[in-house]
Amino acid sequence: MPIPRPIIAEIRERVDLNALVGRYVRLKNRGSSTVGLCPFHQEKTPSFHVSNIKKTYHCFGCRVHGDCFAFLMELEGLNFVEAVKELGESVGVKVEDRELTKEEKIAIKRKATLHDVNQEAANWFHHLLLTHEDAAGARNYLKKRGIKDETIRRSVLGFAPDSYDALLNHLHKSGYREELVVRAALAKRGKTGKVYSAFRNRIIFPIFDVRNRPIAFGGRALSDDDPAKYLNSAAYELYDKSRVLYGLNWARNAIQRKNRMLIVEGYFDVLSLHQAGFEEAVASCGTALRGSHLSGVKSLVSTVYALFDGDEAGLTAAEKSLNTFLDAGLEARFLSLPDGQDPDDFIQDKGSEAFQDALDRSVPLLHLVIQRAAQRHGSGAQGKKNAVEELLPLLRKVDGLLQSSLIIRCCDLLQISEAALRQAIGRPVSRDNGGTIPQDGRPWIGSQVLRHLLWLLVHNPKAVTPLLEGIDLRVLSDRESVREAIALLSAGDDLAEVLSSLTDPDLCRVLTAAATKEDIIQPDKAPYAARQILAKLEIEHLKSLVQRLHLQINQTDPKTNEEEFMKLVVQRSDLQKQLQTLMKIIHQSSTREAVNK
Repeated sequence: MPIPRPIIAEIRERVDLNALVGRYVRLKNRGSSTVGLCPFHQEKTPSFHVSNIKKTYHCFGCRVHGDCFAFLMELEGLNFVEAVKELGESVGVKVEDRELTKEEKIAIKRKATLHDVNQEAANWFHHLLLTHEDAAGARNYLKKRGIKDETIRRSVLGFAPDSYDALLNHLHKSGYREELVVRAALAKRGKTGKVYSAFRNRIIFPIFDVRNRPIAFGGRALSDDDPAKYLNSAAYELYDKSRVLYGLNWARNAIQRKNRMLIVEGYFDVLSLHQAGFEEAVASCGTALRGSHLSGVKSLVSTVYALFDGDEAGLTAAEKSLNTFLDAGLEARFLSLPDGQDPDDFIQDKGSEAFQDALDRSVPLLHLVIQRAAQRHGSGAQGKKNAVEELLPLLRKVDGLLQSSLIIRCCDLLQISEAALRQAIGRPVSRDNGGTIPQDGRPWIGSQVLRHLLWLLVHNPKAVTPLLEGIDLRVLSDRESVREAIALLSAGDDLAEVLSSLTDPDLCRVLTAAATKEDIIQPDKAPYAARQILAKLEIEHLKSLVQRLHLQINQTDPKTNEEEFMKLVVQRSDLQKQLQTLMKIIHQSSTREAVNK
Protein backbone atom coordinates (compact mmCIF):
# COMPACT_ATOMS: atom_id res chain seq x y z
CA MET A 1 0.00 0.00 0.00
CA PRO A 2 1.18 3.59 -0.60
CA ILE A 3 2.84 5.58 2.18
CA PRO A 4 0.04 7.56 3.88
CA ARG A 5 0.04 11.25 3.02
CA PRO A 6 -0.08 12.34 6.71
CA ILE A 7 3.19 10.44 7.28
CA ILE A 8 4.84 12.18 4.32
CA ALA A 9 3.56 15.56 5.52
CA GLU A 10 4.83 14.93 9.05
CA ILE A 11 8.30 14.01 7.82
CA ARG A 12 8.40 17.08 5.59
CA GLU A 13 7.44 19.26 8.54
CA ARG A 14 10.01 17.73 10.89
CA VAL A 15 12.95 17.87 8.48
CA ASP A 16 15.15 20.92 8.92
CA LEU A 17 15.52 21.80 5.23
CA ASN A 18 18.36 24.23 5.94
CA ALA A 19 20.31 21.46 7.68
CA LEU A 20 19.61 18.97 4.88
CA VAL A 21 20.61 21.36 2.09
CA GLY A 22 23.51 22.58 4.22
CA ARG A 23 25.12 19.16 3.88
CA TYR A 24 25.73 20.01 0.24
CA VAL A 25 25.45 23.81 -0.07
CA ARG A 26 27.08 26.61 1.90
CA LEU A 27 24.09 28.69 2.95
CA LYS A 28 23.89 32.25 4.23
CA ASN A 29 20.95 33.93 5.91
CA ARG A 30 19.00 36.44 3.86
CA GLY A 31 15.81 37.64 5.49
CA SER A 32 13.44 34.77 6.22
CA SER A 33 15.29 32.40 3.88
CA THR A 34 18.83 31.21 3.19
CA VAL A 35 20.76 31.38 -0.08
CA GLY A 36 23.73 29.63 -1.62
CA LEU A 37 25.25 28.44 -4.89
CA CYS A 38 22.93 26.05 -6.68
CA PRO A 39 24.10 22.40 -6.48
CA PHE A 40 22.29 21.57 -9.71
CA HIS A 41 24.09 23.96 -12.06
CA GLN A 42 27.32 25.96 -12.06
CA GLU A 43 27.02 29.58 -10.99
CA LYS A 44 29.15 32.27 -9.38
CA THR A 45 26.39 34.37 -7.80
CA PRO A 46 24.07 32.57 -5.31
CA SER A 47 20.57 32.11 -6.69
CA PHE A 48 19.51 29.00 -4.76
CA HIS A 49 16.96 29.98 -2.09
CA VAL A 50 15.80 27.75 0.77
CA SER A 51 12.72 28.49 2.88
CA ASN A 52 12.62 26.40 6.03
CA ILE A 53 9.25 27.95 6.86
CA LYS A 54 7.62 26.93 3.58
CA LYS A 55 9.76 23.76 3.41
CA THR A 56 10.76 24.41 -0.21
CA TYR A 57 13.77 25.39 -2.27
CA HIS A 58 13.96 27.28 -5.56
CA CYS A 59 16.81 28.25 -7.88
CA PHE A 60 16.21 31.45 -9.81
CA GLY A 61 18.99 30.44 -12.19
CA CYS A 62 18.02 26.96 -13.44
CA ARG A 63 14.45 27.03 -12.05
CA VAL A 64 14.69 23.74 -10.13
CA HIS A 65 12.47 23.58 -7.06
CA GLY A 66 11.00 21.09 -4.63
CA ASP A 67 10.89 19.87 -1.06
CA CYS A 68 13.19 17.76 1.11
CA PHE A 69 12.28 14.55 -0.73
CA ALA A 70 12.93 16.02 -4.18
CA PHE A 71 16.28 17.42 -3.01
CA LEU A 72 17.50 14.09 -1.66
CA MET A 73 16.22 12.17 -4.69
CA GLU A 74 18.06 14.46 -7.07
CA LEU A 75 21.41 14.64 -5.27
CA GLU A 76 21.60 11.08 -3.95
CA GLY A 77 19.90 9.26 -6.82
CA LEU A 78 17.21 7.80 -4.55
CA ASN A 79 13.65 6.99 -5.53
CA PHE A 80 10.76 8.55 -3.63
CA VAL A 81 10.26 5.67 -1.21
CA GLU A 82 13.96 5.54 -0.36
CA ALA A 83 14.02 9.30 0.27
CA VAL A 84 10.93 9.15 2.50
CA LYS A 85 12.36 6.25 4.48
CA GLU A 86 15.76 7.84 4.97
CA LEU A 87 14.36 11.22 6.03
CA GLY A 88 11.73 9.51 8.18
CA GLU A 89 14.42 7.58 10.02
CA SER A 90 16.44 10.78 10.56
CA VAL A 91 13.51 12.56 12.24
CA GLY A 92 12.07 9.59 14.14
CA VAL A 93 9.03 8.84 11.97
CA LYS A 94 8.39 5.20 11.14
CA VAL A 95 7.50 4.58 7.50
CA GLU A 96 5.43 1.53 6.66
CA ASP A 97 6.34 -0.24 3.44
CA ARG A 98 4.05 -0.05 0.48
CA GLU A 99 4.00 -2.69 -2.19
CA LEU A 100 7.01 -1.88 -4.34
CA THR A 101 7.45 -2.69 -7.98
CA LYS A 102 9.73 -5.58 -8.85
CA GLU A 103 12.36 -3.19 -10.20
CA GLU A 104 12.26 -1.03 -7.04
CA LYS A 105 12.67 -4.10 -4.84
CA ILE A 106 15.70 -5.30 -6.82
CA ALA A 107 17.38 -1.83 -6.83
CA ILE A 108 16.81 -1.25 -3.11
CA LYS A 109 17.99 -4.73 -2.19
CA ARG A 110 21.14 -4.47 -4.28
CA LYS A 111 22.10 -1.10 -2.77
CA ALA A 112 21.19 -2.12 0.75
CA THR A 113 23.16 -5.35 0.65
CA LEU A 114 26.22 -3.64 -0.85
CA HIS A 115 26.15 -1.03 1.94
CA ASP A 116 25.65 -3.81 4.48
CA VAL A 117 28.57 -5.92 3.30
CA ASN A 118 30.87 -2.87 3.23
CA GLN A 119 29.84 -1.93 6.76
CA GLU A 120 30.43 -5.48 7.98
CA ALA A 121 33.87 -5.54 6.34
CA ALA A 122 34.82 -2.16 7.81
CA ASN A 123 33.78 -3.30 11.30
CA TRP A 124 35.79 -6.51 10.93
CA PHE A 125 38.93 -4.75 9.68
CA HIS A 126 38.64 -2.22 12.52
CA HIS A 127 38.14 -4.87 15.20
CA LEU A 128 41.23 -6.75 14.00
CA LEU A 129 43.37 -3.60 14.14
CA LEU A 130 42.33 -2.87 17.70
CA THR A 131 42.54 -6.39 19.13
CA HIS A 132 44.28 -9.00 16.99
CA GLU A 133 47.86 -10.00 17.73
CA ASP A 134 48.69 -10.17 14.03
CA ALA A 135 47.88 -6.43 13.82
CA ALA A 136 50.66 -5.44 16.27
CA GLY A 137 52.89 -4.36 13.39
CA ALA A 138 50.09 -2.23 11.93
CA ARG A 139 49.43 -0.59 15.30
CA ASN A 140 53.12 0.17 15.73
CA TYR A 141 53.30 1.62 12.24
CA LEU A 142 50.37 3.96 12.90
CA LYS A 143 51.92 5.04 16.17
CA LYS A 144 55.20 5.72 14.38
CA ARG A 145 53.31 7.86 11.84
CA GLY A 146 51.81 9.89 14.70
CA ILE A 147 48.21 8.71 14.22
CA LYS A 148 46.35 8.99 17.53
CA ASP A 149 43.94 6.41 18.93
CA GLU A 150 40.99 8.79 18.65
CA THR A 151 41.80 9.29 14.95
CA ILE A 152 41.99 5.53 14.43
CA ARG A 153 38.53 5.12 15.96
CA ARG A 154 36.91 8.10 14.23
CA SER A 155 38.32 7.09 10.85
CA VAL A 156 37.52 3.40 11.51
CA LEU A 157 41.02 2.41 10.39
CA GLY A 158 41.50 -1.32 10.07
CA PHE A 159 43.86 -4.19 9.39
CA ALA A 160 43.60 -6.80 6.66
CA PRO A 161 45.44 -10.01 7.65
CA ASP A 162 47.88 -11.74 5.31
CA SER A 163 45.24 -14.23 4.25
CA TYR A 164 43.42 -14.95 1.02
CA ASP A 165 40.20 -16.13 2.65
CA ALA A 166 39.91 -14.77 6.23
CA LEU A 167 37.60 -11.91 5.21
CA LEU A 168 35.62 -14.19 2.89
CA ASN A 169 35.09 -16.71 5.69
CA HIS A 170 33.92 -14.01 8.09
CA LEU A 171 31.49 -12.48 5.58
CA HIS A 172 30.19 -15.95 4.64
CA LYS A 173 29.44 -16.66 8.30
CA SER A 174 27.67 -13.30 8.48
CA GLY A 175 25.35 -14.36 5.66
CA TYR A 176 26.94 -12.64 2.64
CA ARG A 177 27.33 -14.64 -0.54
CA GLU A 178 30.61 -14.86 -2.41
CA GLU A 179 29.08 -13.19 -5.47
CA LEU A 180 28.09 -10.12 -3.40
CA VAL A 181 31.57 -9.80 -1.88
CA VAL A 182 33.11 -9.81 -5.36
CA ARG A 183 30.56 -7.27 -6.60
CA ALA A 184 31.50 -4.96 -3.69
CA ALA A 185 35.17 -5.12 -4.83
CA LEU A 186 36.18 -6.67 -1.51
CA ALA A 187 37.31 -9.81 -3.31
CA LYS A 188 38.52 -10.80 -6.77
CA ARG A 189 37.98 -13.86 -8.90
CA GLY A 190 41.14 -15.44 -10.30
CA LYS A 191 41.66 -17.03 -13.71
CA THR A 192 40.77 -20.41 -12.27
CA GLY A 193 37.53 -19.06 -10.84
CA LYS A 194 38.75 -19.11 -7.25
CA VAL A 195 37.81 -16.05 -5.17
CA TYR A 196 40.38 -14.32 -2.92
CA SER A 197 40.46 -11.20 -0.70
CA ALA A 198 41.40 -7.97 -2.47
CA PHE A 199 43.27 -6.59 0.57
CA ARG A 200 45.94 -8.59 2.40
CA ASN A 201 48.53 -7.55 5.00
CA ARG A 202 47.54 -3.91 4.81
CA ILE A 203 46.37 -1.02 6.94
CA ILE A 204 42.83 -0.32 5.80
CA PHE A 205 41.31 3.13 5.21
CA PRO A 206 37.53 2.93 4.75
CA ILE A 207 36.30 5.47 2.18
CA PHE A 208 32.92 6.96 3.13
CA ASP A 209 30.15 8.65 1.20
CA VAL A 210 28.65 11.95 2.39
CA ARG A 211 26.32 10.04 4.74
CA ASN A 212 29.21 8.33 6.51
CA ARG A 213 28.62 4.94 4.91
CA PRO A 214 31.71 2.95 3.87
CA ILE A 215 31.57 2.39 0.11
CA ALA A 216 35.18 1.46 -0.67
CA PHE A 217 38.59 0.88 0.91
CA GLY A 218 42.20 1.93 0.53
CA GLY A 219 45.03 -0.23 1.79
CA ARG A 220 48.63 0.61 2.69
CA ALA A 221 51.05 -2.32 2.35
CA LEU A 222 52.91 -3.37 5.50
CA SER A 223 55.49 -5.42 3.59
CA ASP A 224 58.31 -3.69 1.76
CA ASP A 225 58.20 -6.52 -0.80
CA ASP A 226 54.68 -5.65 -1.91
CA PRO A 227 54.89 -4.05 -5.39
CA ALA A 228 51.80 -1.90 -4.73
CA LYS A 229 52.42 0.47 -1.82
CA TYR A 230 48.79 1.60 -1.91
CA LEU A 231 45.81 -0.31 -3.23
CA ASN A 232 42.27 1.00 -3.72
CA SER A 233 38.92 -0.65 -4.32
CA ALA A 234 37.99 -1.15 -7.94
CA ALA A 235 35.05 0.88 -9.27
CA TYR A 236 31.61 -0.72 -8.88
CA GLU A 237 27.97 0.29 -8.34
CA LEU A 238 28.54 2.40 -5.22
CA TYR A 239 32.04 3.67 -5.87
CA ASP A 240 33.53 5.83 -8.63
CA LYS A 241 36.96 7.06 -7.57
CA SER A 242 36.72 10.00 -9.96
CA ARG A 243 33.82 11.39 -7.90
CA VAL A 244 34.82 10.60 -4.31
CA LEU A 245 37.11 12.64 -2.07
CA TYR A 246 38.54 10.86 0.95
CA GLY A 247 37.68 12.67 4.19
CA LEU A 248 34.90 14.84 2.76
CA ASN A 249 32.35 13.27 5.13
CA TRP A 250 34.35 14.63 8.09
CA ALA A 251 35.58 17.81 6.42
CA ARG A 252 32.24 19.20 5.19
CA ASN A 253 31.47 21.33 8.26
CA ALA A 254 35.00 22.74 8.48
CA ILE A 255 34.97 23.54 4.74
CA GLN A 256 31.75 25.51 5.09
CA ARG A 257 32.92 27.25 8.27
CA LYS A 258 36.33 28.31 6.89
CA ASN A 259 35.23 28.69 3.26
CA ARG A 260 38.31 26.85 2.05
CA MET A 261 39.32 23.31 1.20
CA LEU A 262 42.76 21.71 1.20
CA ILE A 263 43.33 19.04 -1.47
CA VAL A 264 46.18 16.66 -0.71
CA GLU A 265 47.28 13.36 -2.18
CA GLY A 266 47.31 10.73 0.56
CA TYR A 267 45.23 9.21 3.34
CA PHE A 268 47.88 9.96 5.97
CA ASP A 269 48.04 13.58 4.78
CA VAL A 270 44.32 13.96 5.50
CA LEU A 271 44.51 12.28 8.91
CA SER A 272 47.56 14.27 10.05
CA LEU A 273 46.05 17.58 8.93
CA HIS A 274 42.77 16.80 10.70
CA GLN A 275 44.68 15.99 13.88
CA ALA A 276 46.52 19.31 13.58
CA GLY A 277 43.25 21.26 13.32
CA PHE A 278 43.00 21.51 9.52
CA GLU A 279 39.81 19.51 9.26
CA GLU A 280 39.03 21.00 5.85
CA ALA A 281 41.55 18.63 4.19
CA VAL A 282 40.48 15.98 1.67
CA ALA A 283 42.28 13.74 -0.84
CA SER A 284 41.54 12.18 -4.19
CA CYS A 285 41.47 8.39 -3.95
CA GLY A 286 44.55 7.28 -5.82
CA THR A 287 43.77 9.21 -9.00
CA ALA A 288 44.46 12.61 -10.52
CA LEU A 289 42.06 15.39 -9.52
CA ARG A 290 39.19 15.79 -11.97
CA GLY A 291 36.25 18.10 -12.42
CA SER A 292 33.94 15.32 -11.26
CA HIS A 293 35.70 15.38 -7.88
CA LEU A 294 34.80 19.05 -7.47
CA SER A 295 31.19 18.86 -8.64
CA GLY A 296 30.04 17.91 -5.15
CA VAL A 297 31.92 20.69 -3.32
CA LYS A 298 31.65 23.74 -5.57
CA SER A 299 28.51 24.83 -3.70
CA LEU A 300 30.29 24.51 -0.34
CA VAL A 301 33.43 26.52 -0.90
CA SER A 302 34.97 29.20 -3.12
CA THR A 303 38.71 28.77 -2.41
CA VAL A 304 40.74 25.58 -2.77
CA TYR A 305 44.37 25.13 -1.69
CA ALA A 306 46.07 22.55 -3.90
CA LEU A 307 49.25 21.00 -2.52
CA PHE A 308 51.81 19.90 -5.11
CA ASP A 309 55.44 18.86 -5.02
CA GLY A 310 57.86 21.72 -5.66
CA ASP A 311 59.82 19.82 -8.33
CA GLU A 312 59.23 20.18 -12.07
CA ALA A 313 56.76 17.29 -12.15
CA GLY A 314 54.73 18.86 -9.35
CA LEU A 315 54.73 22.29 -10.99
CA THR A 316 53.61 20.77 -14.30
CA ALA A 317 50.81 18.91 -12.53
CA ALA A 318 49.76 22.16 -10.85
CA GLU A 319 49.58 23.93 -14.22
CA LYS A 320 47.48 21.14 -15.72
CA SER A 321 45.03 21.26 -12.80
CA LEU A 322 44.18 24.94 -13.30
CA ASN A 323 41.47 24.37 -15.92
CA THR A 324 39.84 21.83 -13.61
CA PHE A 325 39.41 24.49 -10.93
CA LEU A 326 38.35 27.21 -13.37
CA ASP A 327 35.70 24.96 -14.92
CA ALA A 328 34.32 24.30 -11.44
CA GLY A 329 34.21 28.03 -10.69
CA LEU A 330 36.73 27.74 -7.83
CA GLU A 331 39.64 29.99 -6.90
CA ALA A 332 42.74 27.80 -6.61
CA ARG A 333 45.85 28.64 -4.61
CA PHE A 334 49.17 26.85 -5.04
CA LEU A 335 51.06 25.54 -2.04
CA SER A 336 54.41 23.81 -2.24
CA LEU A 337 56.07 22.59 0.95
CA PRO A 338 59.87 22.85 1.31
CA ASP A 339 62.33 20.02 0.76
CA GLY A 340 59.76 17.90 -1.07
CA GLN A 341 57.85 17.15 2.13
CA ASP A 342 54.25 16.01 1.98
CA PRO A 343 51.75 17.51 4.48
CA ASP A 344 51.99 14.51 6.81
CA ASP A 345 55.81 14.77 7.09
CA PHE A 346 55.66 18.55 7.37
CA ILE A 347 53.09 18.49 10.19
CA GLN A 348 55.01 15.84 12.11
CA ASP A 349 58.28 17.73 11.65
CA LYS A 350 57.31 21.40 12.03
CA GLY A 351 53.80 21.51 13.51
CA SER A 352 50.51 23.21 12.75
CA GLU A 353 51.70 26.82 13.12
CA ALA A 354 54.35 26.32 10.46
CA PHE A 355 51.76 24.77 8.16
CA GLN A 356 49.45 27.75 8.66
CA ASP A 357 52.36 30.04 7.78
CA ALA A 358 52.85 28.03 4.59
CA LEU A 359 49.16 28.44 3.76
CA ASP A 360 49.46 32.19 4.30
CA ARG A 361 52.36 32.27 1.81
CA SER A 362 50.45 30.40 -0.89
CA VAL A 363 49.97 32.11 -4.23
CA PRO A 364 47.08 32.09 -6.71
CA LEU A 365 47.56 29.17 -9.07
CA LEU A 366 46.72 31.52 -11.95
CA HIS A 367 49.72 33.68 -11.11
CA LEU A 368 51.99 30.64 -11.05
CA VAL A 369 50.82 29.58 -14.50
CA ILE A 370 51.36 33.07 -15.93
CA GLN A 371 54.82 33.32 -14.36
CA ARG A 372 55.93 29.94 -15.72
CA ALA A 373 54.66 30.79 -19.20
CA ALA A 374 56.68 34.01 -19.16
CA GLN A 375 59.80 32.15 -17.98
CA ARG A 376 59.34 29.32 -20.46
CA HIS A 377 59.22 31.51 -23.57
CA GLY A 378 61.80 34.14 -22.67
CA SER A 379 61.82 37.93 -22.90
CA GLY A 380 62.34 38.35 -26.65
CA ALA A 381 59.61 39.61 -28.97
CA GLN A 382 58.84 36.13 -30.30
CA GLY A 383 58.91 34.70 -26.78
CA LYS A 384 56.36 37.26 -25.60
CA LYS A 385 54.16 36.46 -28.59
CA ASN A 386 54.34 32.73 -27.83
CA ALA A 387 53.56 33.31 -24.14
CA VAL A 388 50.52 35.42 -25.01
CA GLU A 389 49.24 32.75 -27.41
CA GLU A 390 49.63 30.12 -24.68
CA LEU A 391 47.80 32.24 -22.11
CA LEU A 392 44.93 33.46 -24.32
CA PRO A 393 42.62 30.46 -23.70
CA LEU A 394 43.07 30.98 -19.95
CA LEU A 395 42.40 34.73 -20.12
CA ARG A 396 39.31 34.16 -22.24
CA LYS A 397 37.95 31.66 -19.75
CA VAL A 398 37.70 34.19 -16.90
CA ASP A 399 36.04 37.58 -16.76
CA GLY A 400 35.31 40.50 -14.49
CA LEU A 401 37.82 41.70 -11.91
CA LEU A 402 39.66 38.38 -12.09
CA GLN A 403 40.36 38.86 -15.77
CA SER A 404 41.44 42.48 -15.25
CA SER A 405 43.82 41.37 -12.49
CA LEU A 406 45.32 38.64 -14.69
CA ILE A 407 45.74 41.03 -17.61
CA ILE A 408 47.71 43.41 -15.42
CA ARG A 409 49.79 40.49 -14.10
CA CYS A 410 50.54 39.29 -17.66
CA CYS A 411 51.46 42.78 -18.82
CA ASP A 412 53.73 43.21 -15.81
CA LEU A 413 55.61 39.94 -16.38
CA LEU A 414 55.73 40.09 -20.17
CA GLN A 415 56.30 43.87 -20.37
CA ILE A 416 53.57 44.40 -22.96
CA SER A 417 50.79 46.98 -23.14
CA GLU A 418 47.35 46.33 -21.74
CA ALA A 419 45.66 47.56 -24.91
CA ALA A 420 47.64 45.07 -27.04
CA LEU A 421 46.79 42.17 -24.74
CA ARG A 422 43.10 43.05 -24.58
CA GLN A 423 43.03 43.31 -28.35
CA ALA A 424 44.54 39.81 -28.57
CA ILE A 425 41.93 38.50 -26.15
CA GLY A 426 39.24 39.94 -28.39
CA ARG A 427 37.63 42.20 -25.79
CA PRO A 428 38.16 45.96 -25.82
CA VAL A 429 39.17 47.91 -22.75
CA SER A 430 35.90 48.28 -20.85
CA ARG A 431 35.21 48.28 -17.18
CA ASP A 432 31.53 48.57 -16.30
CA ASN A 433 32.49 47.99 -12.69
CA GLY A 434 34.65 44.97 -12.99
CA GLY A 435 33.02 43.43 -16.06
CA THR A 436 34.00 43.58 -19.70
CA ILE A 437 31.89 44.09 -22.78
CA PRO A 438 31.75 40.55 -24.12
CA GLN A 439 32.58 40.07 -27.77
CA ASP A 440 31.88 36.33 -27.73
CA GLY A 441 28.12 36.32 -28.27
CA ARG A 442 27.10 36.57 -24.63
CA PRO A 443 24.64 39.36 -23.81
CA TRP A 444 25.86 42.27 -21.74
CA ILE A 445 24.04 42.62 -18.39
CA GLY A 446 26.29 45.03 -16.46
CA SER A 447 27.25 44.67 -12.84
CA GLN A 448 24.70 44.25 -10.09
CA VAL A 449 25.53 47.68 -8.66
CA LEU A 450 24.96 49.32 -12.05
CA ARG A 451 21.68 47.42 -12.52
CA HIS A 452 20.49 48.71 -9.14
CA LEU A 453 21.27 52.26 -10.24
CA LEU A 454 19.25 51.75 -13.43
CA TRP A 455 16.41 50.22 -11.38
CA LEU A 456 16.31 53.31 -9.16
CA LEU A 457 16.28 55.60 -12.18
CA VAL A 458 13.32 53.65 -13.57
CA HIS A 459 11.31 53.35 -10.33
CA ASN A 460 12.48 56.18 -8.10
CA PRO A 461 14.43 58.77 -10.12
CA LYS A 462 13.90 61.51 -7.49
CA ALA A 463 16.18 59.58 -5.11
CA VAL A 464 19.02 59.58 -7.64
CA THR A 465 18.77 62.66 -9.82
CA PRO A 466 19.95 65.25 -7.22
CA LEU A 467 23.03 63.14 -6.53
CA LEU A 468 24.01 62.97 -10.21
CA GLU A 469 24.53 66.74 -10.51
CA GLY A 470 28.19 67.44 -11.20
CA ILE A 471 29.12 63.75 -11.60
CA ASP A 472 31.08 62.77 -14.70
CA LEU A 473 29.00 59.91 -16.10
CA ARG A 474 32.19 58.21 -17.29
CA VAL A 475 32.74 57.36 -13.63
CA LEU A 476 29.54 55.30 -13.68
CA SER A 477 30.12 53.29 -16.86
CA ASP A 478 32.46 52.97 -19.81
CA ARG A 479 29.50 51.95 -21.99
CA GLU A 480 28.31 54.98 -23.96
CA SER A 481 24.74 53.73 -24.29
CA VAL A 482 24.48 53.33 -20.51
CA ARG A 483 25.63 56.90 -19.95
CA GLU A 484 23.06 58.05 -22.52
CA ALA A 485 20.27 56.16 -20.73
CA ILE A 486 21.30 57.56 -17.33
CA ALA A 487 21.26 61.10 -18.72
CA LEU A 488 17.80 60.65 -20.30
CA LEU A 489 16.20 58.97 -17.27
CA SER A 490 17.64 61.53 -14.84
CA ALA A 491 16.26 64.29 -17.08
CA GLY A 492 12.77 62.86 -16.60
CA ASP A 493 12.26 61.09 -19.93
CA ASP A 494 9.72 58.28 -19.94
CA LEU A 495 11.19 54.75 -20.04
CA ALA A 496 9.34 53.92 -23.25
CA GLU A 497 10.87 56.95 -24.95
CA VAL A 498 14.33 56.02 -23.69
CA LEU A 499 13.96 52.46 -24.98
CA SER A 500 12.84 53.70 -28.39
CA SER A 501 15.88 55.96 -28.68
CA LEU A 502 18.46 53.34 -27.69
CA THR A 503 20.26 51.19 -30.27
CA ASP A 504 21.80 48.85 -27.66
CA PRO A 505 19.61 45.69 -27.45
CA ASP A 506 21.43 44.35 -24.38
CA LEU A 507 20.82 47.57 -22.43
CA CYS A 508 17.17 47.56 -23.53
CA ARG A 509 16.80 44.06 -22.08
CA VAL A 510 18.37 45.17 -18.79
CA LEU A 511 16.06 48.19 -18.54
CA THR A 512 12.98 46.14 -19.45
CA ALA A 513 13.87 43.57 -16.81
CA ALA A 514 14.31 46.36 -14.26
CA ALA A 515 10.86 47.70 -15.09
CA THR A 516 9.23 44.33 -14.34
CA LYS A 517 10.86 43.91 -10.93
CA GLU A 518 9.21 45.45 -7.91
CA ASP A 519 10.44 46.25 -4.40
CA ILE A 520 14.14 45.65 -4.96
CA ILE A 521 14.79 48.80 -2.91
CA GLN A 522 12.13 50.12 -0.54
CA PRO A 523 11.14 53.79 -1.13
CA ASP A 524 12.25 54.91 2.33
CA LYS A 525 15.68 53.31 1.72
CA ALA A 526 16.12 54.68 -1.79
CA PRO A 527 18.12 57.87 -0.94
CA TYR A 528 20.52 55.90 1.24
CA ALA A 529 20.82 53.15 -1.42
CA ALA A 530 21.49 55.72 -4.15
CA ARG A 531 24.37 57.25 -2.20
CA GLN A 532 25.86 53.81 -1.56
CA ILE A 533 25.51 52.77 -5.21
CA LEU A 534 27.15 55.90 -6.60
CA ALA A 535 30.00 55.61 -4.09
CA LYS A 536 30.59 51.97 -5.04
CA LEU A 537 30.63 52.84 -8.73
CA GLU A 538 33.18 55.58 -8.08
CA ILE A 539 35.28 53.15 -6.04
CA GLU A 540 35.36 50.69 -8.93
CA HIS A 541 36.31 53.49 -11.31
CA LEU A 542 39.16 54.57 -9.04
CA LYS A 543 40.34 50.96 -8.68
CA SER A 544 40.60 50.60 -12.45
CA LEU A 545 42.62 53.83 -12.63
CA VAL A 546 44.94 52.63 -9.86
CA GLN A 547 45.47 49.33 -11.73
CA ARG A 548 46.45 51.15 -14.89
CA LEU A 549 48.82 53.47 -13.02
CA HIS A 550 50.38 50.46 -11.34
CA LEU A 551 51.08 48.95 -14.74
CA GLN A 552 52.52 52.23 -16.05
CA ILE A 553 54.78 52.50 -12.99
CA ASN A 554 56.10 48.98 -13.54
CA GLN A 555 56.86 49.82 -17.16
CA THR A 556 58.69 53.06 -16.31
CA ASP A 557 62.39 52.94 -15.42
CA PRO A 558 63.04 55.42 -12.55
CA LYS A 559 66.73 55.61 -13.49
CA THR A 560 66.13 56.91 -16.98
CA ASN A 561 62.84 58.74 -16.44
CA GLU A 562 62.74 59.72 -12.80
CA GLU A 563 60.37 62.69 -13.28
CA GLU A 564 57.71 60.63 -15.08
CA PHE A 565 58.11 57.80 -12.59
CA MET A 566 57.55 60.07 -9.57
CA LYS A 567 54.62 61.77 -11.28
CA LEU A 568 52.90 58.40 -11.72
CA VAL A 569 53.65 57.37 -8.12
CA VAL A 570 52.13 60.60 -6.79
CA GLN A 571 49.04 60.15 -8.98
CA ARG A 572 48.60 56.61 -7.71
CA SER A 573 49.03 57.75 -4.12
CA ASP A 574 46.38 60.45 -4.55
CA LEU A 575 43.93 57.98 -6.05
CA GLN A 576 44.56 55.48 -3.25
CA LYS A 577 43.82 58.19 -0.68
CA GLN A 578 40.55 58.96 -2.48
CA LEU A 579 39.72 55.27 -2.42
CA GLN A 580 40.36 54.99 1.31
CA THR A 581 38.21 58.05 2.00
CA LEU A 582 35.32 56.71 -0.07
CA MET A 583 35.50 53.24 1.48
CA LYS A 584 35.57 54.80 4.95
CA ILE A 585 32.48 56.88 4.11
CA ILE A 586 30.63 53.79 2.88
CA HIS A 587 31.57 51.86 6.02
CA GLN A 588 30.46 54.66 8.34
CA SER A 589 27.23 55.10 6.38
CA SER A 590 26.49 51.37 6.57
CA THR A 591 27.16 51.38 10.31
CA ARG A 592 24.77 54.30 10.87
CA GLU A 593 22.12 52.59 8.79
CA ALA A 594 22.46 49.40 10.81
CA VAL A 595 22.15 51.34 14.08
CA ASN A 596 19.07 53.18 12.82
CA LYS A 597 17.40 49.90 12.03
